[in-house]
Parts: sequence; structure tokens; C-alpha cells
Amino acid sequence: MSDISPARWRLWLLALLLASTLISFVGTGRSLPLDAHEVFVARTAEEMHNRSEWLVPHFNDTPRLKKPPLGYWLVIGINYATGNDNIITEFEARFPSALAGVLMTLMAVRLGRQLVSPEVGLIAGAMMATCSGLISYSHSARPEMVYAAWCLAGLLGLVAAEKHTIQMRKRDALLAAMGAWICFGMATMTKGPQLPLPMLVGWLFGAWRAGTLKQTIRSLHLAIGVPLYLVVGFWWFTLVLMTVPDAGEILKGETIDRITSQTRTWLTLLEPYYLYRPLLMLAPWLFFVPVALLGPWLKTYRSRPGAMRLWWMILLVAIILSFSRGRRWYYMLPMLAPYTVLMASAAMQMGPLFWRERKTWIWAALFGILVLGIGVFASLAMNRHAAYLDEAPIWMFGTLALACLVSLALLAIPKLRHTLGFVGMTLQVAVIASISLSLVSQRSGYWRSNRFDERAFSLQVAERVTAEDTIVGWIEPFDEQQYELHRPIPAHSDTAELAETVYTHGPLYVLVDTSRDALVWPQGITAERLVTADYGDIEDHFELWRAQAASEAPE
Repeated sequence: MSDISPARWRLWLLALLLASTLISFVGTGRSLPLDAHEVFVARTAEEMHNRSEWLVPHFNDTPRLKKPPLGYWLVIGINYATGNDNIITEFEARFPSALAGVLMTLMAVRLGRQLVSPEVGLIAGAMMATCSGLISYSHSARPEMVYAAWCLAGLLGLVAAEKHTIQMRKRDALLAAMGAWICFGMATMTKGPQLPLPMLVGWLFGAWRAGTLKQTIRSLHLAIGVPLYLVVGFWWFTLVLMTVPDAGEILKGETIDRITSQTRTWLTLLEPYYLYRPLLMLAPWLFFVPVALLGPWLKTYRSRPGAMRLWWMILLVAIILSFSRGRRWYYMLPMLAPYTVLMASAAMQMGPLFWRERKTWIWAALFGILVLGIGVFASLAMNRHAAYLDEAPIWMFGTLALACLVSLALLAIPKLRHTLGFVGMTLQVAVIASISLSLVSQRSGYWRSNRFDERAFSLQVAERVTAEDTIVGWIEPFDEQQYELHRPIPAHSDTAELAETVYTHGPLYVLVDTSRDALVWPQGITAERLVTADYGDIEDHFELWRAQAASEAPE
């Protein structure tokens, strides 16, 4: 039984909800320019809307089948809700990811509560709400966070289905299993089946290790679940293969080829990349990781079979992903909640030990160092882009200092420590961390300055190029500029083809990335360079030219 009263549980859950909302949504708007990967989402949604083509996504007037369309549909839906102007703002593009971040925090609480204890659920939610993985991808329009949320919802369905099966509640077990399969299908419609299938394998392996494999298989209701998953998750793939030329090759390039052609050698399988690199997503709570990873060898874990199920699932997913020769640490983002539950379980093993021995000052010192570290990081990161955003206002530093002082005071006073308890101490640190880190998000302090350079160049281009003008890119399609101009930019890689476009369409504008092959203007074409822009430390990296036939040039 839990020692947490219902009133305190609701209070702490509300605090987590507010903290997660703050850290997931603050800084998702115009203050943070979209990067190239996010532009794919925003511009594809715009082009789908312009074409009234809801089945086949298009980017730059070309079918884009690299991702299923659910992510684009969600963004279009947000645009409808905010006015339907077909101009996808940064906030609209990122809203599904930010909302997914909040939901993942609540689902982490649920997962920890179901598999271990209510206290573990709250601590897991606190870690989830403030970990670097959630902060990074709740502020990205890429489908990663939405994908992770669907996968986590599917896992919660598996947990509920098995619980109801044990309790002989057949109807509830069936509904929970169907919900799990539907969520995995929605995940597949968001990004593909890369994680749902390994998660199922890991869940079954953990059941085998726990001696409950038959019971787990029965709870899955495979006869109903598998067809349901195929219908929900693969109907779009089927229609696209039937209607879009070369769709099979495109989809193959995004699945099989990604597994087999990302690196030079299969020796990369020997590198345990997915066992260590994704752990950085758990910062700043990394000090709990060693105990969590040692779970199988700790006797106390044997009384926590739910935590061990997650341990084995994480391990199996990491091993299966290792057979991909590509290395993308965010592929493990759906495992973020299982990671936090394991760390919370480890924390609940260590925390009460010091409480019983009246050594709460040890946790106070540890959490105090964490609060100070976050405060120092935030104070430095808030002015990281002062050259683009001006200096951070003094009220931000005042808010940061006040938040840190309040947290340190709560940690320093023994009576308050005992009143809060270990769970309360952890949650108050998470709430203070959410305030501090959201200030950094508002100032875009987590991200590189290159995206500001891209936007600055785009705005210079927008000042000179009207909607009636023709604009093309030299070699590159200039994704970020497509977003700021809200129009396709066809790419040319042959000067004869470029000259033909000039002769056909008259004077046009050409975007050039000087790091690529140099553009040598062909005979008969005159060109004037209108804009140059830097990119990081590279001067004159971008150029805008106006080209026309020599016969049309003014004398």
C-alpha cells in the first residue's frame, strides 16, 4: 500500500502536470526557428493543404513518402483549429510534439504506478518532465515525440491487458489489448513499425524471464490484435503502393535501406551504441542510472517484477536496433518512460534507506548540487544567442535565482525535508528545474545558432522576392527558405538546365550555397549578386542572385 494520501497524490500530480506543460510548451513559438527536419513537417502540411491532397504527402512539389502522414494530419488539424490560414507557424508545427511531451509525463506516472508503486510513478513522472530527451523533442516538429507517445500508450495497454487477464476480467482485458494494438498502429502511421515490433518482442522476453509467458501471450489476444494492428497501421502503405509510381522503392529506401546502408561495415554491430548513447536523454538525473542498470543483480529487484520486465524490454529493443547500421540515439525515445521508471525504482530503493538512518542530509546535498548545476547552466544558456535575441531581461535572472533559492531552502531545513519526504523532495526539485529549464527554452539556449542564420538569410530573400517571381536553388532545394517563403523552390544542378529556365521564365532569382559546387554562369546569362549571408563561422555561405538573359539586361 502507498503512504501517499489521495489529497497529496492529486496535489503532486497537478504539480507535475503544470511543470510538464511549462517545460514542453514554453519556447515552441517564433523565438525558435524551425530546423531543416522540422521544415519537412511544416511545409509538407502546407502543400497537402494547398493541393487538398490528404493521402500522398508532397514536399517541394514532389511526393514525400519518407514518413506516413499522421504527423502532417495533426499539424493541419492544429492549423484548422487556429484559423485555417494554411500558414503553418512554428507553434502549430510543434504543438503535437509539445502535447505528446505532457502526455508522456502522465503516462510515465501511470506506468510506474501500475508496475511498481505510486511513489515510483510520481518520481518517474518528475524525471520524465525534466529530462533532456523530452525537452529536446517536445520542441521539435519532427514526429519523434508523437511516435514515442503512441508507443508508450501501447505499452500501457499491454500492462493493463495483462493485469485484467490475471484478475479474470475478460472484457476489460480484451478492450485493453485492442487499445494497445490500435496505439501501436497509430505509431506505425506516425513513423513506421520500427519500435512497436521490438517493444512487443522485449515485452514477451521479459514475460518469459518472469515465468509468465503463456499468460502474457493470452493477454495479447493475437487473433484480434494482429489484424487490428495491420488495418490501423498499414492501410495507408497499401493504398500508396497501389496508387503512387515507384512507391515501393521509396518506402524500401526508408526502411530496409536505412538498416543496411547507413554505415560502411557490419562491424558496427559490435558497438553497443543503443546501450549507452540514449542514456544522455536522461540528464540531469543520470546519477540514478548505475543502480537502475544493475537491476538483475540486486535482490530487491526480485520483488519488483514490473521493473524487471521493463529492464528486459529496454535491453531487447537496444539489441534489435543494433542490427541497424544507422545510429540515431532518438530511436530509443519511446523507451524514455521505461528508463525513468527503472531510475525511479532505484531511487525508491536508496531513498528510504537514508531516511531510516536519519541521513536525509545526503539527499539534500545531492539534490542541492543538482539544483545549483541547473541554475548555473540556465544562467549561462539564457544569453547563448544574445547576438540574435539581445540580452536576456533581468526578470528572467531574478526568477531563476528565486526558484533556486526556494528549492535550496526546502532542502536545507530538516523539518521541511521530513514533511515532504523523499518523493516530495524529488518533485519539488523537478518543479524548480522545470521553471529554470523553461527559461532556457524561451531563450532557445539548447539549440545551435545556425538556425538563426538560416532565418536571417530567408528574411533577406523574402524582402526581395515576391510571390510572382521565379526562384530556384542551385543544387540544394533550400528547405528553410521554402518555409519562410511558403513556396516550393525547385533545385537545378546543371547550368544548361538553369539557362533554359532563365530563357523560358525570364528573369529569376537563384539561391546558392557556396559550400557546394561553384555556380559558373553560362554564356548568354547575366547575373547580379543581391544578398550574401554568413552561416555560423562561415562567411558569405549563402547567396541570392538575380539572373536574366543577356539580351534582357539593361544597358
